[in-house]
Amino acid sequence: MRCGSFMGAFAMRGIRKILERYKSKSSIALAGVPSVPIDCEENLQYWKDKAKQLSERFILLEQKQRNMVGENLEGLRLEDLEILESQVNRGLSEIRSAKAHLMMERAQELRAKERRLQCENQALIWKVTVATPKVTIPTALHQAAIESRTAKVSHNHEAESNEADTTLNLACPRRLFK
Repeated sequence: MRCGSFMGAFAMRGIRKILERYKSKSSIALAGVPSVPIDCEENLQYWKDKAKQLSERFILLEQKQRNMVGENLEGLRLEDLEILESQVNRGLSEIRSAKAHLMMERAQELRAKERRLQCENQALIWKVTVATPKVTIPTALHQAAIESRTAKVSHNHEAESNEADTTLNLACPRRLFK
């Protein structure tokens, strides 16, 4: 039994040395990375410190936000005000750039819609003038074309009373209504 306890004590010393070497090597390898403490009290203190840091950062960010909208500027130095002014100017130029970009996109969409509606309008005009010749759109140019055709037809009937007139006079709707 004594031999077993001696071996156990020897083994424990060896394990402790291994663990100490591991801890020292792992802390060197993780330099700069905060390690999470294993002990409950240390763990609690770690998280309290972390919460305090985050709370301070939150307060600082709130103050910066207030400064950005022009509130609580009394305590700032001239340098801080100049930095704040340059940040606001940069933000304003980015806002204007985004606004201009959106307006250009909207203008392109409206131009495309205008072209589509013009084509649709031309198609409807053509459909009305060709498909239903009884319906006429009263415009000065259209009226002149009708009178011209009427004069030609009456002149042809007087000159050639024996022959039938087989000519068909059609006008392109684009030329009539532009």
